[in-house]
Amino acid sequence: MKRILSMLLATIMVLGMLPVTALAEEVDGENANQGNVFAMNPVEGYVSEDETDSEGNEAEQVAVMALKGDATTYSGNNSGIDYNFNSSSTTDGYYNLISKKDWDIAPGIKEAEIVLNNDAGTYRQVLFVMEADLNNEYVEVIHSYTGMKPEYGSYTTGVMSKQAALAEKLGYGNVVGAMNTCLSWYTGYTPDRVGEPLGFIMYRSEIYFDPANCGYEYGNVGFPSVVVINKDFDENGNPRPADIPKVEMPQIRSAADLDGWEEYVIPCSSGYIVKDGINQSATPDHSNAAPRSVVGIKPDGTVVMMLNDGRQSPYSAGMSMYELAEVMIDLGCSFAVNCDGGGSSTYLSQRPGEELKVNNVPSDGGERETTSGIMFISTAPADGEFVRATIN
Repeated sequence: MKRILSMLLATIMVLGMLPVTALAEEVDGENANQGNVFAMNPVEGYVSEDETDSEGNEAEQVAVMALKGDATTYSGNNSGIDYNFNSSSTTDGYYNLISKKDWDIAPGIKEAEIVLNNDAGTYRQVLFVMEADLNNEYVEVIHSYTGMKPEYGSYTTGVMSKQAALAEKLGYGNVVGAMNTCLSWYTGYTPDRVGEPLGFIMYRSEIYFDPANCGYEYGNVGFPSVVVINKDFDENGNPRPADIPKVEMPQIRSAADLDGWEEYVIPCSSGYIVKDGINQSATPDHSNAAPRSVVGIKPDGTVVMMLNDGRQSPYSAGMSMYELAEVMIDLGCSFAVNCDGGGSSTYLSQRPGEELKVNNVPSDGGERETTSGIMFISTAPADGEFVRATIN
């Protein structure tokens, strides 16, 4: 069977039916081996074609074919997420790049899974990264909330997989990536307020939640750092002024802080870890490890979500604020905000040939209910064309 599938794959390539591009890439040190695709499971480890699985059996290469039935099987011409490892002059060189695996998720949306470790091999880090280019007509980046629109008196929480499923059911689009951002602050001492958002929410220029209208605690515990996606044209057809970027990361505490160009506002929880391209933690720190969720933006209009699994050594230790900022700078972010982490850190993606699912390993052993998150939406039309054959 293996021989038949390999022959079929070779025939497809010769006939020109399949673009010969690497669907995933492993980078070991400075050497990039395109086309050598690793099957990876974050708990059991990863197995290459030269290695054995957990039962001692030699791993087999299997040809897997996919039809372009939806955005998840998009092949595209994306070249993978740009990760300029150790790009910052402040980086202390603590980590080595062990591997990087890339997926084209949909037009304008890319994903990577990155593994780092120190020289001693004792501080492994697993990172999940997804980028959405807001200059692409088929890309939307929106908030998530259980039911999408918070209602006073009916606040609620939900795990991220439920929030994403409800968003699709309610017609908010094809969710191809999602991650938690804001916690449920009131759990345990104000039951009637559990699920009340802690940040400003706007969807397609409609205010879904203004934190100025929530409880008195907001002035002390609210999280004003947000991702703002601005309109290209106003209601009269006038183009957005040159001094207003497509994507920015300001702080919005109420509708009084709006300038009228906002189309989407997504709350992202805590303060900046990267500001104007500068790490806000001046001193290198390789302690204070925990699972982390981070959102950042690039000057070119790209939104980045990154999750670092933690509290699960030797699989993944977790990072400090300093380390998180260095990763986001290496990914090209000019601004980045630390979101709710720990057991809340949950990352979903819809990789080619798969359903949308949790691809990280939450440190609680499963998803934790949370208040809100961020979702990447693809509106790309399906055309039913054959797109690829993959070696796993």
